[in-house]
Amino acid sequence: MEVAKDSILTSAYDKFEGATFSDIKLADNVAPKLLSAKATDGTTVELTFDEPVDWTTNVGGISVNGATQVNGVNTTKAGNYTYTFTVAQLKAGANTLQVLNIADFAGNKDALTTTSVDYVADTSIPEVKSIAAEDSASFIVTLNKAVDAVVPANFTVKKGNYTFTSTDLTVGFVDADGVDSVTPTKYVKVTVPTQAGTANPLYGTNENSVALSVALSGYKNGTVLGKEYTGSVTLSKDVAAPKVVSSKLVTFDKAAKTITVPFDKTLTLADASKLTVVSGTVKVAATPSVVGKNLVITIDDVAGLTDGDYSLVLDKGLVKDGSNNVNEATTLSTTVSNKVATTVKAGTIFGTAATADNGKNVITVAYGTKVNDAAASASSYSLNGSALPSGSVVYFTSSAKDTVKIELPASYSVGLNNLKAKITLNANAVKEDSTGNVISSSATEAKAIDQVITLNDNVAPTVTKVEYVKDTATGLATGLKVTFSENIKDSTVGSTFVIKQGSTNVAYTVDTDVADDNVITLKFTGVTLSPSNVVLSTSTTAGDVTLTDLSGNNTIAAISGISAQ
Repeated sequence: MEVAKDSILTSAYDKFEGATFSDIKLADNVAPKLLSAKATDGTTVELTFDEPVDWTTNVGGISVNGATQVNGVNTTKAGNYTYTFTVAQLKAGANTLQVLNIADFAGNKDALTTTSVDYVADTSIPEVKSIAAEDSASFIVTLNKAVDAVVPANFTVKKGNYTFTSTDLTVGFVDADGVDSVTPTKYVKVTVPTQAGTANPLYGTNENSVALSVALSGYKNGTVLGKEYTGSVTLSKDVAAPKVVSSKLVTFDKAAKTITVPFDKTLTLADASKLTVVSGTVKVAATPSVVGKNLVITIDDVAGLTDGDYSLVLDKGLVKDGSNNVNEATTLSTTVSNKVATTVKAGTIFGTAATADNGKNVITVAYGTKVNDAAASASSYSLNGSALPSGSVVYFTSSAKDTVKIELPASYSVGLNNLKAKITLNANAVKEDSTGNVISSSATEAKAIDQVITLNDNVAPTVTKVEYVKDTATGLATGLKVTFSENIKDSTVGSTFVIKQGSTNVAYTVDTDVADDNVITLKFTGVTLSPSNVVLSTSTTAGDVTLTDLSGNNTIAAISGISAQ
């Protein structure tokens, strides 16, 4: 591509000297990668990825310790790939976190990623971690933890010697993306009045930036007073042109005859004549429109959006942002292509959950059409990104060859109730019998079908720790705190346990603080004991051992003489 001298301007409005460029085509074919996951408090988890995640298209989200999925929300900021989730109370120590049904904006999907998140109860005092400009009239204060309330009166904002009236400040909680939040978070957005035309405007004549001093005091988390803070922040007028987020995020929809280009700001259309679309070497008719931060290009040519290479020439002034800054000129390349003949299978061909059969998890694959014999081969499928476990059996259920069963071996352990797993029909593995088309998740290429299903818990809970519960005044033991390897069903404890000190049986009652978690307290009945030589066992009386995990599938493994600590 050759650009003539003086034909375009740089972002600083300098004339370009002209140059010749090679046409480089980029293709994104990799799903988002989870870089980190951390618990910021007992009910909040933050996930960071290597690229933007489209949570909406596939209803993606997370599940912690097998709990109900919490859906993700797409970010509103370019370059911010950290997402915040509010979850059920985390247990102390390691928590199993599963990321479900994610995709990027190029359509690359990942049905499941599993990791672990550690949680330690936070007893820290609230304090300011950072302060940063949000836009030309507001800034965001990031705290080390969520607090109950922050109000305008907690802030003192000054420009030089002038103090803005606190009641004129707008103060509210936002999420990590700067979106208003109705629940308390650790992000507080403060909007300063512009006061244009007054004696004390936010921006004076010929001022494009303003330094503000900011003080925060008197805020609380419960009854704990937050640490006082004094700092500064610089706000700047918005003079930046709206930019394309990334050429990798350009997408197309052949049925709708549209190409979508994502920008970093909310747009309005400025001048539709500034768009040129070239297919191969031929200019095609196209109409631009805007939806939020997206430039949507509709191909008006009678042939529609056909396969091929497209150049999208966005001249300066095609779109503008809310401050009337127009885009700089740019040219993008994208390819529209159908590579192979496919039969698309959308929805849940693997069902939603495996069935339990004598400790085995059995997965049914409903193709809905006759498929070739490769469908009955274990090599055609993957589980959590790896080959099916050794001992798996795969077979057609009838001569119609439209339904397959995958039996995982009983030795494949599932230790959590409602544990999610990613089951995959591998790319280019199975074909439709009548057409020879590849069974695929994509209409344009042979792509794997990833799906999340629920597996049945087939592992019995075990006791991992027995601790004394002591009277703080006397130091005597009043009961035992018992921790399990997984959450258990409190209502099934019954007479499962026997407590002894030496050879003497100790009567107890069952006390639970959090229903159906992995901890119970066995309170001694009518007695306190010296915290020594107390042991816990399961009953040897027939029918007494009734404690199960949450699934109800597995009764606790027998224990004998675990000493309290």
